[in-house]
Amino acid sequence: MLAPWVLGGLLVFSLGTVEGAVQVRMTGERLTVRAMNTPFRDVLQAVATAGQFSLQLDAPFSDPVTIQIEQQPLLDGLELLLRDQSSLIQYTREGGQVRVLEVIVLAQSPSPERARAAGLGVAADPGALPVSAVEILTKLATSAEAVPAERIGAALALAEGGDTTTGREVIADLLHRHEEPDVRQEALVALTGLAAMPLAPVEAAAMYDPEPSVRSLALALLSEVAKTDPRAAETLGQAALQDADAGTRQMALALLSEVAKTDPRAAETLGQAALQDADAGTRQMAQALLEASRDGNP
Repeated sequence: MLAPWVLGGLLVFSLGTVEGAVQVRMTGERLTVRAMNTPFRDVLQAVATAGQFSLQLDAPFSDPVTIQIEQQPLLDGLELLLRDQSSLIQYTREGGQVRVLEVIVLAQSPSPERARAAGLGVAADPGALPVSAVEILTKLATSAEAVPAERIGAALALAEGGDTTTGREVIADLLHRHEEPDVRQEALVALTGLAAMPLAPVEAAAMYDPEPSVRSLALALLSEVAKTDPRAAETLGQAALQDADAGTRQMALALLSEVAKTDPRAAETLGQAALQDADAGTRQMAQALLEASRDGNP
């Protein structure tokens, strides 16, 4: 039985005698853990009680451990405590402070990069996600209350763990619906983290996003596959001729000029822009790019 008491304003939990004991203190947002030859599950439970978060263990974790963590921020302390374990840490940031909601200690986990992007802590090689991990990642990815970066990270972790459909749908939804351009740009970049970048949402962003910077980023991503994918090249051509922003049209033309070296249709688009664009500077740029593509110059 854990026995809590308040000592000088500190919340203290203690279990057992000196050998096999664990002492946990929360001083504000800082964690102290001292354990000597104590079953790891008892250490985790004491920390969960002091930190006021839910704990789920997918294994007995009965091996004794000796641990000393002194005055660490709670999240940092948990990462130290779990550095040799596979784990998921769900947390939120409220007013600059981290609030840990749940910790699940797993047999396997997503990769560190994906999990940290989702606001999850891990320590293991990536692999197939256990059911408990899929549940918490799905909940986080689809939560309207989670911050966008955490939703994107959770979606990527799901995709990496095998649930590509949910991961792609969550990211595409943020790309099409979120009101902040920066978030839509993050979503675009996240799509490149999938095993195969889906063209449809990127093409839609390139043509219809209200923010020129988002359209330009989408065009840049499409240009990476435009030489081998006719759909991507066609979208670049449409943007070069139809985008309302002259700067975005110029970017599309510059990207299209690389394709024009091997694709006659792209060269035709450059020629059309050189003759018809409403902006004189864009017409001059298109003419110069067309001549360079014919000469094979960059």
